[in-house]
Amino acid sequence: LSVYAGVFEPVLNRLKEIRADFRIVNLVDDASPVTLVELNQPDFSKDTEAFRQYVQNGGTLILHRARPEHHAWLAALIGRKVDIAIQRYRTWVDRQVIQKRDGLVEGLNNIDFYWRPNVGGEGPDSTIQVSGSVVEGKGQVEYVVKVDGAADYLFPGGLVEVPMGKGRIVIDQVKWELPEKEKNNYGSPMRVASMLLTNLGV
Repeated sequence: LSVYAGVFEPVLNRLKEIRADFRIVNLVDDASPVTLVELNQPDFSKDTEAFRQYVQNGGTLILHRARPEHHAWLAALIGRKVDIAIQRYRTWVDRQVIQKRDGLVEGLNNIDFYWRPNVGGEGPDSTIQVSGSVVEGKGQVEYVVKVDGAADYLFPGGLVEVPMGKGRIVIDQVKWELPEKEKNNYGSPMRVASMLLTNLGV
């Protein structure tokens, strides 16, 4: 795995925790079959042509956590209509349901994407499970990206694969870099990250 320079510490730490075979790069390189770009800057326009050529030549480009400010750039890169919207379902901030079971989510199931904590205590709701942000912020997937003609692997959304030329772009919105917590009695962000990269050949 090649990881584009400028990646933030939580993503880097998760890659180390799952013992991914990766290196930090400043340029995309056809010799690297898979490249991860964390979209933690507002503008990647200087990289558009290099990214497009890399994918056309057969590379897999993972774009991790696109935000609304990337809308125009993403549409220009892919050459299709793109929508980026906030994940609006309050009760789905800490879970996903798999809609497309082959490819990227091979070996994962709905429990892996169920990050909902148990409620503790002796009150009347002590056996109820409630939605609550897995961390501060807006949960497991903050923004959902829709690409014209490309199906999402998940509902409400968070994992889109777009074929281009000989390669593909994977728009990955799942916050698999979130820390593992004792209250996560079900799915594991670390396992999701590990299986996703395994399915990408890392």
